[in-house]
Amino acid sequence: MNNKKIAEILASQYKASLGMLRKTLEKVPEDQSNTDEYNNPN
Repeated sequence: MNNKKIAEILASQYKASLGMLRKTLEKVPEDQSNTDEYNNPN
């Protein structure tokens, strides 16, 4: 498998993961997405 094909596969998987993340974030109600209930330690 050549580097170009690997790059195409990785780009496809990356875009798919971003699409899944977008769908998940769109399902979260607005009032729950901007709370101070959880403090990310990072």
